[in-house]
Amino acid sequence: MEAILVLRRAMELNPKDANAPYYLGNLLYDWQPEEATKLWEQSAAINPTNPLVHRNLAVAYSHRGTNSDLAKAITELEQAVASNRKYAMHFAELDELYADTGKSPEQRLALLEQNHSVMLKRDDALSREIGLKVFAGKYDEAIQLMTGRKFSVWKAAPSTWPSIGSTLTCCEDGLIPRGDNSRQQWRIFRRRKPFRTTCPQNAPRDEHAMLS
Repeated sequence: MEAILVLRRAMELNPKDANAPYYLGNLLYDWQPEEATKLWEQSAAINPTNPLVHRNLAVAYSHRGTNSDLAKAITELEQAVASNRKYAMHFAELDELYADTGKSPEQRLALLEQNHSVMLKRDDALSREIGLKVFAGKYDEAIQLMTGRKFSVWKAAPSTWPSIGSTLTCCEDGLIPRGDNSRQQWRIFRRRKPFRTTCPQNAPRDEHAMLS
């Protein structure tokens, strides 16, 4: 492929350029993942401020499946979300890894709340924040976020993505009466408009996986 030759030549001519190994890694990953990973590592070493290369490294490490590589994946995503350029997808993927490794819901929610304006850019990221708010008992905040947004369903989304339908199920389960306060929260939840039974009309029902 001509693009591969061009990028390799660019690396030869300017070894300090972080972009050439980054783009070359993108081209090679599907059929040469280990070579692509080395290229991304090279790019990150030259320019550690690029959140996209850290995210790509996180994907590569997590696919290896070992505990040490999973820890490396988390470290890379933590660097990605700490960048000045923030992407909601990176927070959603980091939260998924946090859930898989047992990080406390309180710590996970704190990170998403601190970056709420970024979460608003993607349904999957916002769904994770909503689900964690429900877990933390912040029902009013969760309901406000659900009813103030039109959620979309992308049928090709990975099965690991949380769905707003699943988040609503979590919310309904969390509001089942368990005491005076919960009963009051449930009555408020049922009365709010626009609702169809207990679910906001703007939230689609889909078949994606439950929130971790």
